Amino acid sequence: MMENEKHSISTKDIEDILTIIREAPRELAAATEEVKYLDDKQQDILHELELTDHSYHEQARMAKSLREIRQKRRIFKDTIERITPFTNWIEDNRRTINGLTRVLGDMRKIDNRQDNRVYYYRADDKGKTIGGERA
Repeated sequence: MMENEKHSISTKDIEDILTIIREAPRELAAATEEVKYLDDKQQDILHELELTDHSYHEQARMAKSLREIRQKRRIFKDTIERITPFTNWIEDNRRTINGLTRVLGDMRKIDNRQDNRVYYYRADDKGKTIGGERA
């Protein structure tokens, strides 16, 4: 794009927005599922520590595993915290999102029409076209 050209909103821009909107609930569900899995894994280690005798080195290894699980869990919990307001907005604004999807369809039709533009001569060369076949 040249310096003095203005940016025009494209169908790609709208597609990107709708992709983000579509992916956010999936990302939230995946993070929630991962937290559940890590919680279960953490409980397994805690119960093993509680109910079984282990050497000092084995306990240290389990403590290190527990620390790693907690760190991974925190990452997913932070993701859930960050995404939840956006997914709540998505749920509250379904009509707006559907409207944006219709706008994208309209823009695609316009792009297609503009990309396949045809001019029909009106004077001396009536019937002759520029830019495509006459329908």
